Amino acid sequence: MRIVKWEIAEDFARKQSRARKPLETWRATVQAMSWRNIADVRGTFNTVDYTKQGNFIFNLRTNAFRLVARIDFTAQIVRLTHTLTHAEYDKEDF
Repeated sequence: MRIVKWEIAEDFARKQSRARKPLETWRATVQAMSWRNIADVRGTFNTVDYTKQGNFIFNLRTNAFRLVARIDFTAQIVRLTHTLTHAEYDKEDF
């Protein structure tokens, strides 16, 4: 998979240094994948949620952080939209 808008995660990691390692691990894992559907995503990340708005919510560092992305399976693109703390995530509807 190709990741688009990775700078969102980089900006977040500058503010939340504890997020850097989990984000880099997530990135390496995703880049090695070739997902075709949500079942494939859940096979890699069993805690991922899919929302009615079309977002995938990835839990990082035992729910300390949330990464929100959209996935185009045909184009093999994961587009980051948000990287947040759990508390920030709870304030919005994704």
